[in-house]
Amino acid sequence: MDGRTPAGDGSVDRSSGQPADAAPHSLDAPPPAGRRVELPPPPGPPRKPPRPSDAPRTQEQHRPVKFAPQFATESGTEPWVDLADNRPGEGTRHQAQVEREALSRRFTTVGAWTLRVLDARTEERAWRVGADAEEAIGKLLAKLAKRGYRAIHSIPVGQRGSDIDHLLIGPSGVYTINTKNHQGASVWVAGTTVKVNGHSHPYVRNSAFEARRVRRALSVQLGWEPPVLGVVAILTGTSPTKLTVKRQPDCGVVIVGRSDLKRWLRRRKAIMDTDEIADIFQVARRSTTWTP
Repeated sequence: MDGRTPAGDGSVDRSSGQPADAAPHSLDAPPPAGRRVELPPPPGPPRKPPRPSDAPRTQEQHRPVKFAPQFATESGTEPWVDLADNRPGEGTRHQAQVEREALSRRFTTVGAWTLRVLDARTEERAWRVGADAEEAIGKLLAKLAKRGYRAIHSIPVGQRGSDIDHLLIGPSGVYTINTKNHQGASVWVAGTTVKVNGHSHPYVRNSAFEARRVRRALSVQLGWEPPVLGVVAILTGTSPTKLTVKRQPDCGVVIVGRSDLKRWLRRRKAIMDTDEIADIFQVARRSTTWTP
């Protein structure tokens, strides 16, 4: 439809305001008596092309949006917990306590105590030594703060009880660090194969999955994709641990011993500025980023 009704029925053309059967009025002829002719406005000056600073930014030019920390109780904002206060190994230590209480229910107090003294390979021990490793790596990461790195620990992810041991954010990128306590063991690495005392472990596969998961979660909130690398940190401690890396994985994962982790990070090339680091940190500290 063009906005006109059929001619000859006394109707009015909505586009011109004249009767539909009236002849069009020429601008060169004098206007009929009592009629007012509106002339089109004179053309204005040509618009100047926008300056580069005024032009809309492309996706590559767009800067991340700043996120102010808040414990959202505001209208339209979902409540969230600040994960920046989490302690290294907090979740793992809690699980160790749960297993300890379960042991106490299954055995007498003396029996449960004996298992701990003998360092029996129980679920409680596995969680406990894991928490020890996370606390040790957490102390190491804290020393990187003066170099512009910020860490968040024990990040609950999803609805199945999973967590990220450490998320490190700094000039050289974002790192998901998974700690493994293998003091006194022989660890052998060749690509995606990791063997501890001859037994294979899916450390590389799990770390690669975790890095992809973190990249996806952060990208949704940021609107841009941050560089994320998975790291498996092997705790050597005071006991002799032999870590042999024949070949690093080629799937976005690096395996490094605790004694080499700090030096390895310091050698990494800076690829992010302070604003990007701050934006990622503000998103990562929100519990709702990880458990939508």
